Amino acid sequence: MIRSGTCTSSITAEEKYKTLKNGEEAVYRYYVCVRNRNRDCREKYINEETLMSELGKVLDEMEVDEIGMKEMLSNEIDRFYRIQAFIDGEEVQDRSAEKKDYDLRKYAKTIFEDGTIEEQRAILKNMKGRLILKDKKIYIDKLPKHD
Repeated sequence: MIRSGTCTSSITAEEKYKTLKNGEEAVYRYYVCVRNRNRDCREKYINEETLMSELGKVLDEMEVDEIGMKEMLSNEIDRFYRIQAFIDGEEVQDRSAEKKDYDLRKYAKTIFEDGTIEEQRAILKNMKGRLILKDKKIYIDKLPKHD
């Protein structure tokens, strides 16, 4: 789903475990190049928190139609508004096209922040465009040109 910007190999998750002083075990997840196209690839790893933040930035820049799963996400949002109206005892309000696009983008970002790994992967798989990791930044389709 994500490729190295250095060698175009896939990026994979690695988990590291650390026993803390209080006896609890902490889990850290990092995303690294698998180096199957270039054993000497020097692409830097990215931790999960930074990756999710970067993906949120990508979502801000993408056209809503490129997010993928637009219909499914829109249906979930509409369902939420229907439930909210039911709880409030009000009628469902019509939303403008701009509000629907905003809601869709915000919902996708929320999934990256708080969703399950399966939900996050589903959005990644359905994004239109290729995600590239380069210098701990995520780009869609191509790397930026250097001036």
